[in-house]
Amino acid sequence: MSNVVRLIRKDCYLVRYFSCFAVAYNLFILYNLPESSGLDVMITCLLLLMFGCSIEVRQNNWQYVMSLPVTRTEIVRAKYLSLIPYLLFALLCSFVLSSVAGLLGIMEKSGYGNALILSIVLIPIGAALYLPVYFGMEYRKVMNTLFNVSTSLLIISAAKLDVDVLIAQELGYTGLPDTLLLAGAGVCDLLLLYASYRLSLVLFRS
Repeated sequence: MSNVVRLIRKDCYLVRYFSCFAVAYNLFILYNLPESSGLDVMITCLLLLMFGCSIEVRQNNWQYVMSLPVTRTEIVRAKYLSLIPYLLFALLCSFVLSSVAGLLGIMEKSGYGNALILSIVLIPIGAALYLPVYFGMEYRKVMNTLFNVSTSLLIISAAKLDVDVLIAQELGYTGLPDTLLLAGAGVCDLLLLYASYRLSLVLFRS
């Protein structure tokens, strides 16, 4: 097992209890804002990432991580790759809860797909903006806490977005086919994540 995989497992272990809160929050969004329930994937994924990072800072977990026989490059790479299990968990929760809600007649499936697509597109953007700041403030507990709180509030407020109107306006403005627009968004996400990864390496090594 590689060091990167071990570090990802460590991150998942840190957020195991927070996952219960994530499920409860998904239920809250599903009941109160069913038209935007697909956005819970983005909210859950990014909050899991931020919660794991804040635990490391609060518990001085950096000292433990830096004592391991791992390189700083592996630490940064593992943090970015941890988005994959977080995303899978968020998708599983969203699919299960939305399916149950659909059977119970709580929500309609009409706007769920648009919200889910927008959610997946926004996840790399949020992570690309957050992680360089996190690695740049690795030992500054107060600043990291303030940044986490403000970012969490911003992410949670995203649940109030009118997803259908937002996507319709974007498609109408560009005039591009849906598939081409999504492909372009995916490429931009990957480029942004790579640039963010390189920046995090520079900040973490300095």
